Amino acid sequence: MITPKEITQDLAELLGIIVGDGYIRTRKPIWLSIECSAHERGLIDNNVIPLIKSIFDIQAKGKYFNRNGIKNTYGVLITNRELVSFLSQFGVAVKHDVIVVPEQILKSADRKIKLKFLRGYIDTDGCLSFIKKNNKFRYPRLNVSSVSRELICEVTELFRELGFNGSLWTMKIGKKCKLPLHRFEIKGKEMANKWYNEIGTKTHQIYPNI
Repeated sequence: MITPKEITQDLAELLGIIVGDGYIRTRKPIWLSIECSAHERGLIDNNVIPLIKSIFDIQAKGKYFNRNGIKNTYGVLITNRELVSFLSQFGVAVKHDVIVVPEQILKSADRKIKLKFLRGYIDTDGCLSFIKKNNKFRYPRLNVSSVSRELICEVTELFRELGFNGSLWTMKIGKKCKLPLHRFEIKGKEMANKWYNEIGTKTHQIYPNI
């Protein structure tokens, strides 16, 4: 395994993905898991696995996971102790109820590092939709949501620092869920074009409403 000496753009993107869809277990049995919906297999095969190979020289394999008797998620499960130890220092996805942006990302002086982190996070937890007017999709909206207020506040901080204007709010999502949902959203063609040109995406799964 290769251990990075500093945060690269690829590592920043992977950390964003882990914050969105990953979990790091530091107690035995240890593992790194990154799972998404089965229909998002392309994100794992075409992005996550190549990133892990490029950063750590570890060849991960994608697999379907059986949840409630149904293979409805797809991802990677890696039990490399050195990898888990390295990633755990960033404090991401180590606890299910504590989700944050790594301090190393927040304090980075490299704009591209922050943009790449947001790409990874948006590719897993983002949603792009369009308000329909006159039977045409015209007004774009991009949002990210989480039950972790700290995470969304930190993500909002990154967006605004990078010149994105948007709104942050909290809402309830139904009687069954006791936790409120926190959301940050950017709107309009100018902000959508800025996102596409500066952050970009490696998946079409954030376009569920087109």
